[in-house]
Amino acid sequence: MLESGKFPSTGGPAIFEDFAQIGGDCFRSGLISSHAGNISLRSGDSLIITRHGAMLGRLCPEDLVEVLLDEEQDASGASCELPTHRAVYARTPARTILHTHPPHGIVLSLLGSRIVPLDAEGCHLVGEVPVVSAASAVGSLEMADLIAEALQDYRLCMLRGHGLFVRGETLEEAFCLTTAFEASARVSYLARLAGISVHSGECAAGPPRPSDERLPRPSEDRLPRPPADGSPAAAAPHNPETPA
Repeated sequence: MLESGKFPSTGGPAIFEDFAQIGGDCFRSGLISSHAGNISLRSGDSLIITRHGAMLGRLCPEDLVEVLLDEEQDASGASCELPTHRAVYARTPARTILHTHPPHGIVLSLLGSRIVPLDAEGCHLVGEVPVVSAASAVGSLEMADLIAEALQDYRLCMLRGHGLFVRGETLEEAFCLTTAFEASARVSYLARLAGISVHSGECAAGPPRPSDERLPRPSEDRLPRPPADGSPAAAAPHNPETPA
């Protein structure tokens, strides 16, 4: 961990200001709770990452940890998601990584193996986002491997029931993609609640997708609602795309 009041050796105060601004924006946007999420930036053969348990909305210089990209180096104090950040940097050209917990995106991640935007902005900026599942969804090597593999072909990846990982050239780009994804996920969530059926091919560029790749119809995919009489809701039907 950096000494109290010190700045990263690369970038100095400017790097901290970028982290603090993006962290604060993530918290104010409702993308994370008080001590959730993490941010990192590649710097040569090192990376700078937020410490474990840091409040992204109130970052201090000592909340940044500078470690080598080498997976063998001990990194006491760094975010527990450091293995995932290291794996992504090792396998992709990412310059920055932003991990958040967008609520509507998390809900949609429980419904299938991919999230496809229904809205024009989501199609233009985000596109299809893969959803991966790990037995241990916090800081595991399995999780690191799955996310790094997905981010070789995509800029965004959802870990089912946990959160979103985005790679970018800058922290601003990663934040832009994150907010666009959550805005699009909210549109999809509301469309399902309203019973609106829109095939993904109607929005995305290029020819429509095969019918077996469309979003489920409302009768298949309407979010569950509690019974009017207050009795316990029946268990939701198992989604064939979701591992048991």
